[in-house]
Amino acid sequence: MSKSKIWAIYTYSDDPTPSPFKMTHFYSELEARQELEFYQEKYPAKEYWIETGNIQITDHPLPTSRQARNLCHLLQDAFVDIRYLLSDRELSEQNRKQAYDLADLFHNLPVEMYDPSSWNWDYLENNFKEYEEKYKDRIYRSYAECIRDIRRYP
Repeated sequence: MSKSKIWAIYTYSDDPTPSPFKMTHFYSELEARQELEFYQEKYPAKEYWIETGNIQITDHPLPTSRQARNLCHLLQDAFVDIRYLLSDRELSEQNRKQAYDLADLFHNLPVEMYDPSSWNWDYLENNFKEYEEKYKDRIYRSYAECIRDIRRYP
């Protein structure tokens, strides 16, 4: 595992769940500072700050093109599941939370599967296992099993 330097812009989130902070990562200080100026001009009422630190480059190989394509199909399936969860005429709080959690699991996938500093098959699978445990009586597809299958066949 190797280390790389990263910069992050932080701000307070309007929605404190799951975190009171929002963060955007950058791989160069110049890029982070330019984006910070943009945020400060566009949203002057918010407070922003930059932090820097080292990140670990994982030993997990990035997905092959076939695996990436299959992960995109899985993401498409997640959008269908989210649409289904939110389609109730009288939207329940439980459906809203489950849709939020599912979107939260997938939202970084398109970027992370091409980023050696954040890609981790085990982490991805474990997150889906936690989701499935939380909603075990409300799911019909095992995303963790799908991840295992995609990983198994490069």
